[in-house]
Amino acid sequence: MGFIETFIWGFFGGIGAELATLFGVRQQFPDRFPHWIRSRAYYAVALLMALVGGGIAIAYVRSGTSLSAILAIQVGASAPLFFRKASEVITEPPKSPDASRVD
Repeated sequence: MGFIETFIWGFFGGIGAELATLFGVRQQFPDRFPHWIRSRAYYAVALLMALVGGGIAIAYVRSGTSLSAILAIQVGASAPLFFRKASEVITEPPKSPDASRVD
């Protein structure tokens, strides 16, 4: 399997992981969608994650690992899922410093 085909299968896996997110939202909020569902920024990030999935599949092949189509899909899907899990480590956003207090 060549680099372009590997990238396409990895990209396809990344898209699949993002579609799983949308499916989960549909199940969780059947009557209303969250505001970010209509955000262009969300879809830009989803596209970027799918592209990263394709890139990681290419990196596997470049490092000498032989990938079949199904493995390239799995590797591509791992990128968005990895970043989603990594983002869950951040529990709350940092707080702005109190301007009235001097440390």
